Amino acid sequence: MDETRTEAGAPSSAQTATAYGQSPPVPVLPPELVDPLRRDLSEADYTVEGITAALGDVAAGAMMRGDLVPARRVIAGQGGTPLAVLLRLFALGDAVDEEALATAFPRTGAAGVRRVGLVAGVDTGVVATCDLRPYGDESATWWIASDLGEITTGRPLHPDHVLGVGGASLTLAAWTPRLPAPRVLDLGTGCGIQALHAAAQAQEIVATDLSERALAFAAFTAALAQQRWDLRRGICSSPSRPASPTGSTSSSATRRSSSARVPSGCRSTSTATAGGPATRWWSRSSAGWAGI
Repeated sequence: MDETRTEAGAPSSAQTATAYGQSPPVPVLPPELVDPLRRDLSEADYTVEGITAALGDVAAGAMMRGDLVPARRVIAGQGGTPLAVLLRLFALGDAVDEEALATAFPRTGAAGVRRVGLVAGVDTGVVATCDLRPYGDESATWWIASDLGEITTGRPLHPDHVLGVGGASLTLAAWTPRLPAPRVLDLGTGCGIQALHAAAQAQEIVATDLSERALAFAAFTAALAQQRWDLRRGICSSPSRPASPTGSTSSSATRRSSSARVPSGCRSTSTATAGGPATRWWSRSSAGWAGI
């Protein structure tokens, strides 16, 4: 097997993609593991504020820009704390051993994490199969699941790659009015970031995408947030990934894979629409030229 290694010498999660020969399966969260997983992430302080405090502003800011070197240096000096293990798995793409995995997920357990599909076994332990990052606004903390970025895996993205938090989605959420509505329609939901925000003011969330893989990630994100969305595969959704002017996806994809406590959304094209009987309809959209 062709093995890609990180700066520290640990096998990266690119091994997982190699093992599958395609994108890894999307994790699925059983109802009985929602609360244990939420508690494990919260108690490890795997939050935007917790990561910033642990890494410092410089390393945390660099990681958000896709530069993992400062964060790797800081994490190397933090030992095997639950937060350090989570960052090694989901931010750096490193392999961790079973003992470290059990330490980071005391309630979910190593077997539970495997059952969900967040990790896969390699020769040196386990690696993450997806990106799981904290995200939030002024009133809530969530965790967003998406595919690992190229910076983390060290390999080109698969055609069905599903992006995480990104600049276009942050802009869209900042533009979107937060008004009460009986129903909100999220077109091109991607990993579901806009729908997370919309749930605070809507009685019903309908989220669509052409990508079945994106809908599966959105379902995971909704379940972990303890929200219920009506997920539908349909038209008017965004492309699975953008392309840079040079044809490479690396820079645009990695910029969208970051932790943030800013209103956000997802993917290069996304629309949030709300309204209902006897109400005014409104819509906000954002699009990346490279994705059209």
